[in-house]
Amino acid sequence: VFYSISNAPSTYQPGYWLQNFHVNYTLPDGHWTFSAYVENAFDQHYYNNMIDVSSLGFTQRVFGQRRMFGFEAAYNF
Repeated sequence: VFYSISNAPSTYQPGYWLQNFHVNYTLPDGHWTFSAYVENAFDQHYYNNMIDVSSLGFTQRVFGQRRMFGFEAAYNF
């Protein structure tokens, strides 16, 4: 993938794959739901965007989100 119209080599990024996982469990009474999740499970390093400003001597790169995980609890009335 090139992030510039001119396909500048400094804005090239090879393809990548992100894996996300999400697990839910709802108690039998249906009121409580518990969840666990992982985003970017294998901690893939990638860029969300690149801007070629080689006329100023650099390429601006915006890093993608690193691995993130968490837990949630919800109560349904």
